[in-house]
Amino acid sequence: MSGVEESLETAIHATIAGDAAVVAALGDPLRIADLASPQPAYPFLEFVRRTSEPFNSAGCEAYVVTIDLAVVSREEGGRIARAAMSDVRN
Repeated sequence: MSGVEESLETAIHATIAGDAAVVAALGDPLRIADLASPQPAYPFLEFVRRTSEPFNSAGCEAYVVTIDLAVVSREEGGRIARAAMSDVRN
């Protein structure tokens, strides 16, 4: 993971950790996993994919960084996962 991706991931984590709705959905401490463990607690948030591409313009160093997130739940139908993902998005 590049430094840019790591910095953005850290900022995302800090932001959602301060949101009461996300904490209610994903627990305290937050259940966040980079790679799902064999027996995780559900639901949990996973940083699924990270990409960064140079976007150098006008002599300045810049990057376009994309981080894909997923909420994983065992519940059939995905209602809990969709609700938790909505909380993360907001």
